[in-house]
Amino acid sequence: MPEESLDFSPANVGELKRLVRDRHPNALKVFSDSRCIVAINQHVVHGDDAILKPGDEIAFYPPVTGG
Repeated sequence: MPEESLDFSPANVGELKRLVRDRHPNALKVFSDSRCIVAINQHVVHGDDAILKPGDEIAFYPPVTGG
């Protein structure tokens, strides 16, 4: 699974998504799907306003994830 570290901490999930889209344009397809799941420190969060803290682990699960 691809991993990337940042030198600074975005304020919330929405800001992080914008940063990732700027660095990886193909991410737009994943983030524009309402079924994309976001987890912070292995806990699913809802909404782009979820607050991020330095050191948080953020995972994006595209709609095809699961079983």
